Parts: sequence; structure tokens; C-alpha cells
Amino acid sequence: MSDILTSTSTSSNITSDTTSDAAPMPMERLEARICELAGHLTAATCQFLMLVADFDARQGWADWEMPSCAAWLLWRCQIAPGTARDQVRVARALGGFPLITAEFAAGRLSYAKVRALTRIVTPETEADLLEMALPITAGQLERLPRRTAG
Repeated sequence: MSDILTSTSTSSNITSDTTSDAAPMPMERLEARICELAGHLTAATCQFLMLVADFDARQGWADWEMPSCAAWLLWRCQIAPGTARDQVRVARALGGFPLITAEFAAGRLSYAKVRALTRIVTPETEADLLEMALPITAGQLERLPRRTAG
């Protein structure tokens, strides 16, 4: 996972890409940088959630006299209540789905898709759902359970 987050890009490179006095970045390069950084954000989100899962399992939030991990995230990480609850739910689920976790950690499966998948996946359906999820949008995946359930 650390290899994914390690890049030749530094924060100074990001700044120079967007604020230089030279000619504007070519559109193709701009698009590539946006997609590259989205992958880094996704991989970092996976790493964050894996740490949250460990913190939750070890009840680190209880040391702060918080009623739950979500309450601790809300307070210490300034995360909205619904988002914090969802992140804890997804974090707890990741440990049971190694294929989804691997794609998420590699930056190839967005948090939005992982969130949707963890609502419907079982160990028996993980591989098939992952294969289905990769080429479609997160919005399409969000609607999938409604279609299959109804």
C-alpha cells in the first residue's frame, strides 16, 4: 500500500503544476494529473479506513470517553455524523472482503463504490460483484441493489 502512496510528485510539484507563470498545463496533462491524484486519494482513504477499523476494534475511542468510534471521528477528525457512521461501517466491512480491499488500496476502486459494495456483498458474491463494479460508475453501482432487490 505504501508503494501506491509513494510518488515522484511532491506537494511542491502539485503547486508548480497549478500555479506556474508558464503556459497553462496542456489539457491531456491536466486530466492525467487529476486522475492520478484521485487514485492517490482513494488509496489514502483505504489506508485511513483500515486504521479506523483497527482503532475501532481496539476501542481506542473509549479512552476518550466517547460512546463510539463514529463519535470519536466526528470530534477528532471533524467528520460529519452520517459520514463518520458510514466510514466506520465500511471500515469494519473491509476486513471481510480482501478482493475489494486490494482494489481499493490500489486506487482502482473508489470509496463511493466500496461504500455501495459493502452494503450488498457477501463472501460468496465478492468476486462477481467486484468484476461487475469495476467498469461501471459509482452512481450505477449505488442503484444496483435497488434493481436487484426489487
